[in-house]
Amino acid sequence: MGKIQRTGSSPQQPQVHDVESAQNSTPPSTPTVTSGGFHEQGGTAPLNNRDVGRRVVEHRVEGQVRQGDAHAQLQAAKQTKQLGPASPTQQQESQAADAMNHGNYSEASRIYGELASQGGMITRDHFRTLRNQATVCDHMSQALQAQGGSPVHHPPTEQDVTSYFATLRGHPTTEVQQAYNDYASAYYVHTGDQNLRIAGTDVVYDQETHHVRGHDVVTNTPEDWDDISSARTLDRHGRRILDCEGFAYLGERCLTAAGFDRNHGRYTAMNVAGVTPEQAQQNPNLAGHTVYTADRTVDGHTDVVMISNGQMTISNQGGTAAQRRAQLTQQLFQTMYGAQTPVFTEGREAWQVDQ
Repeated sequence: MGKIQRTGSSPQQPQVHDVESAQNSTPPSTPTVTSGGFHEQGGTAPLNNRDVGRRVVEHRVEGQVRQGDAHAQLQAAKQTKQLGPASPTQQQESQAADAMNHGNYSEASRIYGELASQGGMITRDHFRTLRNQATVCDHMSQALQAQGGSPVHHPPTEQDVTSYFATLRGHPTTEVQQAYNDYASAYYVHTGDQNLRIAGTDVVYDQETHHVRGHDVVTNTPEDWDDISSARTLDRHGRRILDCEGFAYLGERCLTAAGFDRNHGRYTAMNVAGVTPEQAQQNPNLAGHTVYTADRTVDGHTDVVMISNGQMTISNQGGTAAQRRAQLTQQLFQTMYGAQTPVFTEGREAWQVDQ
């Protein structure tokens, strides 16, 4: 399976050289685009020095308590005593964590929602993320239990995630979109997020060697679930830190489980023509970006979707599936890089477009 390289003098009229498709044509009009996910606004509650000290202790101890460590619970009690009686906010957080541990996700979501609206010692963003995680686990569990399955874990395992998205086969693509956006935003965060202390740090995956046409090709891309789960660092909200390639792989796994055609799926690396790796490293605005596109047909209607980090976008009209896939990537390129000249590299596997 070879790469597909598409270059052009402008984003509006790229020249397409598709070695896997006989269709080479200029994409039609701009597609209809929809997006979904959690949409809320809210600042962070101010913290005083005592709050910060208590929060550091709670964060360190809370992770141990959630593992069911009795010794950690005793240590937590001792440290709470040193800091003084637990506040109503701390009591609610403890109740929510206990509900999560016992799979009572709806109750945990309710409590974390109350904490997110109140503010308090831990930032509202933190409680909002925990509420979103509980809500996602609740939705997944309900869908699986309706088909005779079991509740999901927290965080959801590979089996939990793929089984849940499999329940969406035949459902409207907008439901798959909502499910992906909610799950991705609750449990993952992009390395470029400005709230991360390591914002901008590259994600390094295990090197893999592929034998192609008599040559060994060593790549650095995600190729299994561990690459986007246990091997990744957690932020303070319990989200795995990914780059665009990690999100693209996550999207492939979720979409394939939901019935999208794996044979039609494409990884696309988009870069600005003439920009060297050194220049891209010095100017993040010129760094390349990888997305995943796929399509599926339900009731005679074909939808084409694109995964770009934690967001799934749908194009459901205007030309063939290949043309609409090209439209989505070109539109995103213009949004990210403006009037620069695009270079697109496509492949069925992530390593085929590794830069």
